Amino acid sequence: GLKTADGPIAQRGPQPATPRALVSTHAPSGPQRARRMTSTQALPNNHQQQLLSRGADGEARSFAPSLGFQVDLQSLPPRPDGQDEVVTEMRRRVVTLAMVVAVLLVTVHILAYFIGIAEVEEMLAQVREVAPESLQRHLEDLPGPLQMFLAGSPRVAMSIGLSLLIPLCGYLGAKQGDERLVCCFCGCSFCSGVMSVLMVIFLIVALLGLEAAHPGLDDLLGRCDPSKCMRLGDDARKLDCLAGEGRTVKFHDIVHLAENCPQAFLDCAPSNDQDMHCMDPGPERFPCSDTARRNYCHAHDESGGACELMGKCALVNFRCEPMGLPVDPTASCSVNQKGIDVFTMILRLVPVLWPRLQQMMIVKLFVTLPGVVASCLGGIWGYALYRRLAGGYVHLPAPSAVGTQGRFVQPPAPQTQVVRGTIVQDSNEGV
Repeated sequence: GLKTADGPIAQRGPQPATPRALVSTHAPSGPQRARRMTSTQALPNNHQQQLLSRGADGEARSFAPSLGFQVDLQSLPPRPDGQDEVVTEMRRRVVTLAMVVAVLLVTVHILAYFIGIAEVEEMLAQVREVAPESLQRHLEDLPGPLQMFLAGSPRVAMSIGLSLLIPLCGYLGAKQGDERLVCCFCGCSFCSGVMSVLMVIFLIVALLGLEAAHPGLDDLLGRCDPSKCMRLGDDARKLDCLAGEGRTVKFHDIVHLAENCPQAFLDCAPSNDQDMHCMDPGPERFPCSDTARRNYCHAHDESGGACELMGKCALVNFRCEPMGLPVDPTASCSVNQKGIDVFTMILRLVPVLWPRLQQMMIVKLFVTLPGVVASCLGGIWGYALYRRLAGGYVHLPAPSAVGTQGRFVQPPAPQTQVVRGTIVQDSNEGV
């Protein structure tokens, strides 16, 4: 059987806390003689049970399995059957989702960057084709594709790096079982999902608004086309036509621009005090003498910012008053050719750029949808894993190798107490 250096092991397991004398006997060959023996040793308090194995020399050795890692099993809560498989599956899903989100973010940022550069360059090419000579020199100063790429690369790289922090938290948190990183992943994923949903709603509303505004915009541009005024032979009629309606017109036999057209086709200077009252209204000035212009502007008193939208009215003392034009534009104004050229260019570009703008928004919408799904899944799966980890469930890795190693038992130093010993001797010698 197992033995120690002092003799056979009579008892394993925790020893009684009360100290008592240790009495051992020895039976030699020949006539039995009792061995007189006293002991002042006491058993140590709270002696822990140890696994023992028999060594080659017959002495007791401790049995300590070598697992390759240390885990405080006393701190682990009881785990129901099958819980390991559930947590492992959750961790696997979060790790996979984090890698997918990382690849998706990098791909979307790079594609959006190159597509944006290509779209801008194509639109600039179309603008150069229809731009008047007065604007061509300004367009030549705009950066080219290579310059735009180099200028925007640091911004895109920083954006990619910051966006990758979210999937990195999910990946490391699921791999290491860190509930704080998993909490960061699920919280940021929820926020990103909410922002992505708002972006989708904005894009849908913008697309519907562009579709609804297209017919009205075409009609407005047609009624504000200054080319029909420039075809008139008389300069006074040209000026009266460009001044538009919404005022007292001078020539009733010609066509005029609509009253809601921008005031951008004439350069005017005041010739008397009445012109100053109509061109630059103020608290200390008299109202404009043109009743038709006052009625047109007063109709926008309740519209707030729309009063000054087209440059024909100004908000003075909470009233919309006429501005910009003198009483008689034919006597104090001249044609603003630059304004006419810019508006003509807009007329040519809108039919081309409007559908392209809608296409860009549709592409942005479809690119955003996968991010919405990934962010929502990241929030849901990350929160489920966080609850498991926060509840005390951990994952124990499989040991790389299991072996045994023997060692001599080294019990803790006993707490020695002096006790009264009992002398045991043969009955013939007495006690």
